[in-house]
Amino acid sequence: MLNWCSGPHYRKLKGAWTPLFLPASLQNYATLMDGAARNLVASLRPHTRATAIDLVTVVEAHVLEIVVCAAFGLELHVQAGDPLRKAGSDGEKLRDALKDVLNAAGSTSSWATPMMLFPALQPLFRYLLHKFPDAATVRTARARNRLRDFVYGLIREERAAIAQAKSPDIGSARRTGVKPGSFLSLLISHSQHDVKLSETEIFVQAYFFILAGFGTTSDALSCTMYHLARHPDKMKAAHKEVDAAGVDFSPTLEGLESFPYLEACLRESLRLIPPVPAVKRYARDRMALGPFNVAPGDMLCGATYTLHHDDELWDKPSNFTPERFTDTARFSGIRKGSWNTFGEGMRSCIGQNFAIMEMKITLIRLLQAYTFELAPNQVPLNLATKSFPSILRPSKGIHISIHAR
Repeated sequence: MLNWCSGPHYRKLKGAWTPLFLPASLQNYATLMDGAARNLVASLRPHTRATAIDLVTVVEAHVLEIVVCAAFGLELHVQAGDPLRKAGSDGEKLRDALKDVLNAAGSTSSWATPMMLFPALQPLFRYLLHKFPDAATVRTARARNRLRDFVYGLIREERAAIAQAKSPDIGSARRTGVKPGSFLSLLISHSQHDVKLSETEIFVQAYFFILAGFGTTSDALSCTMYHLARHPDKMKAAHKEVDAAGVDFSPTLEGLESFPYLEACLRESLRLIPPVPAVKRYARDRMALGPFNVAPGDMLCGATYTLHHDDELWDKPSNFTPERFTDTARFSGIRKGSWNTFGEGMRSCIGQNFAIMEMKITLIRLLQAYTFELAPNQVPLNLATKSFPSILRPSKGIHISIHAR
């Protein structure tokens, strides 16, 4: 994982990640995202004028479809109503393995508290955890092993296909498995031609690409729709902007810049409910931080949620006010670093443009087709934090009614 390494290793891995987020790659994925968003719209039609549905579950399937296709080039076909959906397919097996990983990650190990309270003793605690794993650790390990076996199989299949294509006896052989242009394909290609990446390094990067891109994006998207449903006047303004683009709108990087209010809604929702409520960094050098002396290797924690709700930085911080990001006077008054959803500087989230584009395209297609009404008894929204990775998410789902426009 990029944020957990430094020096030459960091530069090596960042070089492997960067191609996926270049403009040409993002434009290719815009088409993928738009297709998945249209499928999501179609899957919701049977639910119009019906009882409220859990939005979180529906959006999770949608985001998983996108992130797995971007990561591996595989089409899961797991959305409800997909005519190609098959019970017991590889797509469903991968989906189930990923959900097991995320659910297991939310289980708090009994070793977590002492490791946080006594960071200097973490090597000892890790040794004891390895020797005497508790139930939460065992569940997490089993879930990760299922995902690991699946991804390792894809890596070996792709490398075999590359070797076969290079064989003078084969000529231009047809590639199978992982599709060119996917994250896994780019990683393998990078390890073949540039800096060598081991099978384990490739797996870890693909694993965290999915883990980071699935839970955070699906929850951020669901929470944005929650805020729009809770504030009909804001949803009306978003509808107006989307309608102006027309149903024939084709998403391009340039065209997506024409939705400033929609992006403001996303940013405001991410301010109120940042998927990652705190970020950790480790000090490289000795420094003084206020009254504290920080030594190299010390862990520093930035409380993003607290920062986003600080009334010294934000006017009426508990209110959903997208206009604070569109009104020139208000926006100019936002202090640098006070909106910290994706981090700052060279360690900021490398996939933030991918995530914002994915959420904007999905919201455009949903708002073109539907209005949303919040079911009763969901204010305030119940939230919970998974222990690892630390993700702030709706703990009891988000229940809404869907109405065709």
